[in-house]
Amino acid sequence: HLKRWYVRNGYVLHSVTGATLKPDTATAEISVQEPCVSKLPVDIVFCKEMVVDDETGELLTFRQYREKKIKELQVSRASKSSISSRLQRLSMQIEQRDLNTTIVQTKGRTRASKVATALKLEPGQPFRWHDSRWKKIAKSGIFSKILRASPERTSDGGVCLQVFAMEPPARHLEYGV
Repeated sequence: HLKRWYVRNGYVLHSVTGATLKPDTATAEISVQEPCVSKLPVDIVFCKEMVVDDETGELLTFRQYREKKIKELQVSRASKSSISSRLQRLSMQIEQRDLNTTIVQTKGRTRASKVATALKLEPGQPFRWHDSRWKKIAKSGIFSKILRASPERTSDGGVCLQVFAMEPPARHLEYGV
């Protein structure tokens, strides 16, 4: 019953460390370890998917890879009518899922402190997972893709929610245009 209560209330990292029976009072004393949130409650590792150029091994964005392939076609000795039809086919044929890609670390815009506040993760407090709050963050659009989100032990003895995620492109609005 105790374990279910902890899990149901979001204390997913707890562990029962001991139990003592006290016959004179007819009670049981249970010791529970509740890991606390570290000084850095959330750590976001921003990632980006890059194309690995099969010829050079170079990492390129999808746009760079596509532009490179289009240039290669334009430089070829084919006739102009042949080039335009080949370019059209290339633009339809290049699918990101068909390419050799890898994930690399990059810089991001989302502040980890804002995610920690939304999840109510406060340094020194027991780590508590709020599934409904996490789902709201995941569906909010601040991340285009979440590769992994898991609590991790830190060097200060606490727990930090480590998130590996991709951000959508920046948006820019201009009023009155």
